Amino acid sequence: MSMIGGTVTYDQHLTEHALARKQAHLSSLKIKITLLGVAFMTLFLTTLCCQGIIKAFSDSIVVTTGCNIGIGLWYLLLTAITFLKFLITCVRNFLFIRNNEESIVMHLGGNFILMPILFFSFFIYTQVLTNTYSGVADARNIETAYLNVCQLNTSDTLSQTLYYAFRVISGLSFLVVFYYLVTTCMLFQSICLI
Repeated sequence: MSMIGGTVTYDQHLTEHALARKQAHLSSLKIKITLLGVAFMTLFLTTLCCQGIIKAFSDSIVVTTGCNIGIGLWYLLLTAITFLKFLITCVRNFLFIRNNEESIVMHLGGNFILMPILFFSFFIYTQVLTNTYSGVADARNIETAYLNVCQLNTSDTLSQTLYYAFRVISGLSFLVVFYYLVTTCMLFQSICLI
């Protein structure tokens, strides 16, 4: 910083501006790492419950039948994708601290190539599960014929909660698809302009 009344050369101004930009970028990476770490830990514990590894929940419907659509595997894949995104962000942060600049391979390869491919595949898998018929056997009762077994009043609280969380996340995933479409289009447009 310059003193009041002093002069600042162009090189000093660039250095101060570059330092401020680097600090802002580093702090945004740290915020992303924190948020992705919390999301991963939450999903990891949830996945342990879905798989019946935590013994208190080993008899729940989501463990024994997967709500008839395989929600346990879905939570496992969501946790793996979240961990991969967390890992990419951690490596970007490490390389930025070490080299004092962003790694193009990690940023473009991880965020604009690998993650969209993985998430689009996961999104299609989620939509297949969402639209799968998983009703109860009694088709005479129209109200329960198209309900998932985890939606019924007789199911346990964990299975109901995880099923509704699955439905909410599958709805919100449309926003993530839109985000990846926009960023991928912007990337290709930037490449064409260069």
